[in-house]
Amino acid sequence: MHFFVCGTHTCGKTSIIKRLVAEGVIKFGGDEIGKRLYYQRTVQTDKCDSDFEAEVTQMESLRDHEVITHYSGKPVVLETWHPGNLAYAMKRTPAAASSIIKAYESSPLRDSIRGIWLHLSTPEKTIAERTQTFKDDPDFAVSFYSPMQGLIGDALHAMGLIDRTIKISADGTQEEVYQAVKQVVLQAQGA
Repeated sequence: MHFFVCGTHTCGKTSIIKRLVAEGVIKFGGDEIGKRLYYQRTVQTDKCDSDFEAEVTQMESLRDHEVITHYSGKPVVLETWHPGNLAYAMKRTPAAASSIIKAYESSPLRDSIRGIWLHLSTPEKTIAERTQTFKDDPDFAVSFYSPMQGLIGDALHAMGLIDRTIKISADGTQEEVYQAVKQVVLQAQGA
């Protein structure tokens, strides 16, 4: 079973996926490609342009094919994936949205992947308290990332994924959120 995990900044997506891999719950955990590029290039996340969105989309599409080739029938969790990328594009480069939807529509994972949406009840407060990436400018983190929660919902609807996505509260402790995600993944595997 293949999953994607999306949610705003500070929901714990990266930590959860790394732990699922470390504990052998999943065979492959895909990182958030845009975040990887952010750290490699030190780009300003709010200033990314349509070329950046196109590069992320192309890399995501290539990874979709790698997952099908190397992990067919094996449990996989991808961070952010096409709906998360679409949410970012809706915020910073709306003109790129249609190409992301087109890439999703041709993904070999499209019909089989299921979603996990980590959701915060008070994103502004939680992001301000938890952010490490923007600890020197938590106001930026709050202003940029808080609207992402609603945009993720919009992206899930636009891609027709909302009915295949389980919403999990990310308000609890790291352990509580991890266990909730792990339970969903294990249930899908019949464990």
